Amino acid sequence: MNRAACTFCQKEFNGTYCRGNLQRHMREEHLQAQEKHCCRFCDHSSARKHNVRDHEKRKHGYP
Repeated sequence: MNRAACTFCQKEFNGTYCRGNLQRHMREEHLQAQEKHCCRFCDHSSARKHNVRDHEKRKHGYP
């Protein structure tokens, strides 16, 4: 079984895509120069732009 663990927080990733999931986790959770995307209507933010857009659609009814 494929396994990988974060060296900062020890979070473990398993399965076929564990290395890619670990790389994304490191980039989005632990890098200093991380860009945050913010909701235009409340204080919600995310490292992923599409998560903010989905939030705006779900919570605020914004197309």
